[in-house]
Amino acid sequence: EKQRAVLRLLEEGNPVDLIALRFGRVLFDDGFLKGLRGGGYKPTQRTIERWVHTASFGLSSAANNYSLPACICCYFRDLHHSARDFSRAMILKKKNELVEGNTMVIEHLTSLYPELVEDYRFILNGRRNYQDFEPRYLKTRKIEENELGKYLLAGENFAKMADYLVVGES
Repeated sequence: EKQRAVLRLLEEGNPVDLIALRFGRVLFDDGFLKGLRGGGYKPTQRTIERWVHTASFGLSSAANNYSLPACICCYFRDLHHSARDFSRAMILKKKNELVEGNTMVIEHLTSLYPELVEDYRFILNGRRNYQDFEPRYLKTRKIEENELGKYLLAGENFAKMADYLVVGES
């Protein structure tokens, strides 16, 4: 039963399962996963749609956390995951390649969408150093003047580009 569910998810192009199959390390296997590695499971349009969906949810969560500060670590985690998943969707749409990890994402962004590399690194640096921000939210009228708001605007750039490149071309 579980094996059929995994096969169905792979055939549908579920991003988490495709990434795990392609890049994951198997700690225990009764032979089932080994047989899947050469099975030719490929991303589908649904893979792109799922990444855009999860990225949008992450950006929304970060925006909520910005508006009603509760967890600074969560704010940066959600921004990072959102930028990464929007990037994955754009890269998959353009090159039909799965990417995993920040290094692969930045390499592909550099060649395909260089205008997003600085924003990706900015968000990644914010996530790595989130503890430097502590719960000190600056009271400003404009988001672009707020230290944390600048990160949210960088995350929004990925949403805009993905909307144009992925959603707009579907």
